[in-house]
Amino acid sequence: MPEAPHWQHPWTPPTARPGVVPLRPLTLGDIFGGALETIRRNGAATVGMALLVTLAFMLVPIAGAVVVGAGDLVSGFDLQAGESSAAVSLSDVSVFVASLLSSVFNALATIVIVGLIVRVAGAAVVGRPMRPGEAWARTRRRLPALVGLALVTGLASVAVVVLPVGVGAGIGLAAGSRALAVGLALLLGVAGVVVLVWGWVRLVLLAAPALVLEDIGVRRSLARARELSRGQFWRLFGIALLAQLAAGIVGQVIAVPFAVGGIAAVFLLPDSWSLAGLLLTSNVATVVTGGLIGPFTAGITALQYVDQRFRKEGLDITLLEESLGGTTPTDRR
Repeated sequence: MPEAPHWQHPWTPPTARPGVVPLRPLTLGDIFGGALETIRRNGAATVGMALLVTLAFMLVPIAGAVVVGAGDLVSGFDLQAGESSAAVSLSDVSVFVASLLSSVFNALATIVIVGLIVRVAGAAVVGRPMRPGEAWARTRRRLPALVGLALVTGLASVAVVVLPVGVGAGIGLAAGSRALAVGLALLLGVAGVVVLVWGWVRLVLLAAPALVLEDIGVRRSLARARELSRGQFWRLFGIALLAQLAAGIVGQVIAVPFAVGGIAAVFLLPDSWSLAGLLLTSNVATVVTGGLIGPFTAGITALQYVDQRFRKEGLDITLLEESLGGTTPTDRR
């Protein structure tokens, strides 16, 4: 009896993968796995540099926390009854200044980390490791532009939310109705947040990778982000949201011991140093979480940028060929 014919699926060659991701449009798993693999292969240039950068920037707020404690200690001696309220006010101002310094310097550290990780991830796509010194040397000249991008987008973000709220409240108050003022402020505030999220995905999310890897200016990077994100809003938003949720959960787990330490400082240290202890543990927690979480979220953003260039510009077709020529193709258009 003749054998039944055997049908076989046509053979397809495996997808080329010289680096941390395959050279094809990327899936969610490719992007998350690629970000983690980038960190694993380049630990010193990612986590190591992120910890170093965050610590360097946070030294000022940490010193500020010590100054707050020392100031409270000094003010506690020979305090007259009439001076108690003034001392409390001075302490409040010190806490505000210390918190403001922490926020500003943490933001600056984040800008530097994003630039470094984007550069490292761009090289990791073609399988090229990068040492910390090389990553810094190739990133530092882009830092002024990154700061400019952060300032422009930050001010625009504030304006998009604050201006509608102010307009709504002004209209309501002009009409003589507080209820109308509150209602319009809330309604327009929500609308502003929606516009903010849309603008962040369409204009901001991919701007930093474009600015660093394509060596372009702030205005052009925003235009490139708009080009690459066209028609991809929900994909980009969903992946970025999942990355932020994952990073937030891990960050909270990391921060728990420091939160416990801060609470212990309040109860165990003398009153003059309890506040300083709380601020100090908070700043140390920022250093650790920034150093461990920052490379992951920045790596996700960098690979989202690479993915959009795969999909829209066929970068995956030429990436391997160009990498053999000794350059990192993601460094230019």
